[in-house]
Amino acid sequence: MISITQGISGGTGAGQNNCVMTLSDSTPFYPVDYLFLFTNLGTGATVVSYCQDSSPNTPAYNQFFFSEVSGITGPNPQNGQIALPNAGEWKYQVYAMGATVPHNLNTTQGTLVQTGLLNVISSNSPLPEWTTPPLVMPSWSSPINTGGQRN
Repeated sequence: MISITQGISGGTGAGQNNCVMTLSDSTPFYPVDYLFLFTNLGTGATVVSYCQDSSPNTPAYNQFFFSEVSGITGPNPQNGQIALPNAGEWKYQVYAMGATVPHNLNTTQGTLVQTGLLNVISSNSPLPEWTTPPLVMPSWSSPINTGGQRN
């Protein structure tokens, strides 16, 4: 699962929307750009965006810095700007696309290389508090059958 915080711009500093993935082993061709399709699990709303791979070691991992710009009209999907207005769970799909500019925003033109879950965190609310009770381990104090005689 990856996480993106609303209202946080991309960049390499601490606290940025830095998403690390392993895509190179699933990518069928090079050079490649990656198209991201985000789908809200509650509303079905979709958002499409390209984001440049910023990894210094792409054979080992891929690194993306997203700018979440909810509240700004017209985010630029050509450069990693996304508007995810609903906090909560989203599904993400990553497509390998030919490295062309301007980027093609049609996912049917690419090869699906990864899917997963995205947690969108609201920058206006505190971190959620867990309300589920703690896990209680069963007691193993009952006697163990040691293979005694049957009646």
